[in-house]
Amino acid sequence: MRLTARTLSVLVLVGTVIPAYAADVNSIAADLASTDGHTVESALKQITAMGPDAAPAAPAIIQLLKDKKHYAESDYGLDNVIYPQAFQALKSTGAKSDEALAVAMDYYQNDTSNPGVAPVALDIIAGYGDKAAPIVPSLASALDSNNTRFGEKRHIMAVLGQIGPAAVRAMPALLRAATAGTSADRGEAFAALEKIAPHDHRVLTGFAELVALKPTNSGDTENAKAFAAYVDGYGNFSPDDLATLGNYLTDVTDRDEATPNHDGHIVSFDPAYLPVAKIFLNYPDQAELAMPSLAARILQLDLHSKEFPATLELAGDFGAHAGSLAEPIYARATAYDHVTAGYLQPLAANMLEKIGTPDALEKAKALSPKH
Repeated sequence: MRLTARTLSVLVLVGTVIPAYAADVNSIAADLASTDGHTVESALKQITAMGPDAAPAAPAIIQLLKDKKHYAESDYGLDNVIYPQAFQALKSTGAKSDEALAVAMDYYQNDTSNPGVAPVALDIIAGYGDKAAPIVPSLASALDSNNTRFGEKRHIMAVLGQIGPAAVRAMPALLRAATAGTSADRGEAFAALEKIAPHDHRVLTGFAELVALKPTNSGDTENAKAFAAYVDGYGNFSPDDLATLGNYLTDVTDRDEATPNHDGHIVSFDPAYLPVAKIFLNYPDQAELAMPSLAARILQLDLHSKEFPATLELAGDFGAHAGSLAEPIYARATAYDHVTAGYLQPLAANMLEKIGTPDALEKAKALSPKH
């Protein structure tokens, strides 16, 4: 076998393949103690490029960050390059320790003069989950501050979400953030709240109000999907929670009715509507909260939409609790006989039979006289 530069890049010892540069990690890490800023910067870039293979250099990086040296006058300005690069190198190694978390939190809270530090320090903090709980008050204050840098608030929200329930003290700040900013900002705030407080009426109400706004882009659709997931994992719903969901169904339908297609039908599909409406199947005594919006959608949804047959089937699943839907189902099924005779009327008759009230059964018979 011919030895090439590529084959020489590894050392084979007792059947184990070891990257040749692994032996250089310690010598590169030693350069971090240099008083020459350019030498330190070069070492950090090499460590960053090595990634997890440079994990043995993590203690030296942490020591560099603790020392907080100011480099020689000839290297003026390197402080603003070296310290963000040091955090990037520490992040790339994947090494975790209490010291690494402590130094990241220290820099985020106290080194406000270096704009490059905060984003990478936040990335490191996020990787520690609930162990990063001591930083929560500072992150909450940053969310409320008008001086927080552009883009950093959304980053903070994501970090709080990764900290999880231990970030509960940040809930008020997140709720305030969820009512301001762009749609993406609001969505990020609720995504964090979903992880911090998976069962909280304030979050449910705020999230519902956000999603009930008319979607204007794919970000709003993603918010609706996130709301559906939040509702799915919510657990037991109180009467107040169910009232919130009923209001959501009504608000979404009002929103969609305000922007019909050229035929006057609803064409907007909200991915959270049906999952939320289905919640009421488990609370039949409160099912009437869902009926007005279901009736409106049965009458106005575009017949060719995927949501239309799914809405009819849901009406049937409610059984006698959907008695008030018999009239709109029958009215829609008989509105366009030339279009609906072979498609809608059999489906409508089936759903009316499932509802099973005397009125619904009479209407089902009228739709299928040969039955």
